[in-house]
Amino acid sequence: MSRQLDIVTITYRDEVNLLRLQARSLAKYVEPDLIGTIHIIVNDRAHRFVTKSLDNYVLGDYGLLQDKVKLHSYDAVAGQKLKKIGWRSQQILKLMASQVVETEEYLVLDCKNHFIRNVTEQHFFTEEGKLKSYQHALVSHFRKQFDKALMYLGADLPENFKNALPTVPPFLFKTQIVRALISDLVETDERNFPEIFMQEGFTEFYLYQAYLIKCFGGHGKFYEETGRGAISILASKSDKLEEIEGVLSRLSEENIKCLGVHREIIENRCLLNRQLVSETWLEFGLISAVEEAKEFWAEASWVKRKRFYLF
Repeated sequence: MSRQLDIVTITYRDEVNLLRLQARSLAKYVEPDLIGTIHIIVNDRAHRFVTKSLDNYVLGDYGLLQDKVKLHSYDAVAGQKLKKIGWRSQQILKLMASQVVETEEYLVLDCKNHFIRNVTEQHFFTEEGKLKSYQHALVSHFRKQFDKALMYLGADLPENFKNALPTVPPFLFKTQIVRALISDLVETDERNFPEIFMQEGFTEFYLYQAYLIKCFGGHGKFYEETGRGAISILASKSDKLEEIEGVLSRLSEENIKCLGVHREIIENRCLLNRQLVSETWLEFGLISAVEEAKEFWAEASWVKRKRFYLF
């Protein structure tokens, strides 16, 4: 069995530096033959400016993978201008990326995700062809949105339902199922998909989870539960040294292949926290010296600009 994954990352101007780290990590740790195309979707009104910045300052960090990178504006993927650009449009684009990916499955990453150990096909697929995914109980914070999705789709939660797919990247989608989800919603509703998503208050991962329940009784046909392979330092921990140390201590576990560092950790001016994260990047070869991390702490000079929009 030899399968490929397209990779999808949604970015905007304030996270371009983190995307550079992700690019380096893909070049260093991900088996090149595993990757089909790397789709970078610019979720920013000033997408022409950001795209030019990516061309000039980021693509080189992909190394030998550079030729696999495709840049997209948000409206090209969504098929229209979106009324609001931000966290919610990012969720929409993670699903609508299914319209441009070329592989049977695709891997969604946030800019904050970067790999820290080698990954191959065996880390994503079982011998039977199922997708490997960490699973856990339904997240109470998003339970309302999950129930909305079930109700909208006319589906009921199975009595034997235990663990759900995760609610954060890295996340593996089945391409044809996401395309069918979008198509089914549009065919039975007078609104377009972004309007449905926004107005109904869905979240991307739990809408997908609800659709798997409606069509297949759950996700078990396509996913096999595995241990956690990624951990993140979340925004809520940006000023909590002990919690950051706790997350970083888990990086000694060989099963952890991917680390997430939220943008607010970078923006927080706690020098000790910055030092800890910088040393982690150095340990895993994403920077050549701790001093190099300064490039990622400060807003890059080429990102600083007046707040006007380019269409």
